[in-house]
Amino acid sequence: MDHGAQMQGGVASPAVYPFRHVYVDEGNDISWQDGTPEAPYASLEHVLQDKALEAVCSILSRDYIHIHLRQNAPCNLTKTGTVFDGGGKDFHGRLVIEPWPGESMAYIRGCMEEITVLKPLDEVDQAEAYRNASDLYLDFYLPRHVPMTGLSSKATLSLFRNLHGVFFHRIHGLLDYRHTFSGYQEDIFGNNAPMDAMASADLALFSRCHGCGFHQCNLSATADISLDFPDPVDILYEGEIPEYILPDDENTGKISPIIVTPPVREYGGGAIGPHLEFPEIPEYRVYSIPIDGRVKLSMACLKDAKAFRAAENRFSCQASVRSVGGCVAQAYGILSSEGGFTRILDAIAKVDAKDRESVYTAIYITEDGMQHSSHHSIHGGAYATAISSGHGSTWRSTLRKDKATSTATATAIPSPKLSPPTEKPWRASLALASHFLECRSNRKEDISSALHAQCLSPWKSHAFQKAGENLSGEDIPGFSI
Repeated sequence: MDHGAQMQGGVASPAVYPFRHVYVDEGNDISWQDGTPEAPYASLEHVLQDKALEAVCSILSRDYIHIHLRQNAPCNLTKTGTVFDGGGKDFHGRLVIEPWPGESMAYIRGCMEEITVLKPLDEVDQAEAYRNASDLYLDFYLPRHVPMTGLSSKATLSLFRNLHGVFFHRIHGLLDYRHTFSGYQEDIFGNNAPMDAMASADLALFSRCHGCGFHQCNLSATADISLDFPDPVDILYEGEIPEYILPDDENTGKISPIIVTPPVREYGGGAIGPHLEFPEIPEYRVYSIPIDGRVKLSMACLKDAKAFRAAENRFSCQASVRSVGGCVAQAYGILSSEGGFTRILDAIAKVDAKDRESVYTAIYITEDGMQHSSHHSIHGGAYATAISSGHGSTWRSTLRKDKATSTATATAIPSPKLSPPTEKPWRASLALASHFLECRSNRKEDISSALHAQCLSPWKSHAFQKAGENLSGEDIPGFSI
């Protein structure tokens, strides 16, 4: 059992085996590295890529190789970021990743912060540009309010990915993602506010890690997405610019014009511009709710895992999303996994999704100084979807002493600029809180739940909330995760 497998098919890796305890100080900058406590390796991914380590683990019968891990500093993730990518290697349950001796937990952190900077526009004489535009949308509106459809926030983030047959003991994993807009303060008229923003983020601390075990681990994912940019504004004037006043919030740094209430306002379903036709807002059945949105966030501690084992763990996912034009935020302890076993799992999922109706404003200032404004709803209302659940699509698993605390709040905010207001949004808002969502064929023992779902919307006929221990598509027709 001791040192008997140092040769496997003529392949030897003395730095990894026969030493059954390998030390990794992730991110440490040292010249000599041999895996001992005095000279630990500086990269866990480098150790996991060692073919000899995988070969040795594949033939061990009762022995284990232990990797003692610690991390010096959080890992900054890129657009598609994984802290440790196993590359599909399978260690057959004979590899243990645990803290350094004497330390209670092995801390692993991955973080990503994105700031989308809007380009300032300094052009003041908009009236002339408006008159000279051969195509209002292409030549005038689009350069000022570019639809943000290619944001770098289309991110897939994880701590461990595609790593199989590893036992994790006392791992404290944290995955944090944040995304905001900035730069609109630099344009005093709000000309650079986008007409639309589409972004998505997928967070999973452990993704596609089949046959892995977790004991006394604390896994936490947090996300804060704030894409609540100002409403697009165009000021079309002739003659001298009238006086401007500072807004109530002096911290914004913007200078806003005095807006005179126009006699007639319109609202529409997507196009902008005072001289464009506005299509009718489509009818939408309340209880047929597709899970889609311009801003999409999905979070889970364990995702796409088969034959997992877990005991005495705490999984937590918390999300806050602010957007215009529709948002969807989902948080799960375990998602899309099957054939597993958990004992004493405390799963916490908390989602707060808030969407605001976006309104385009055109302000006309004539030579005599008179102001006329026109407001148009860009998306025809607002909708938010918040889903929180301890388990989502967990199949054929045994769950003992499982506890879930799920909180979901969805808020749809209409614009006060429209008179009359938007009669109905083009899509319904939804809040779901459950212990098990779309789960089948599980054996459950000693289950306890604390669930709360709240959907806040003035469009009562287009707001749906439901909290229950077991929810499925039968409860919500048209729903799928």
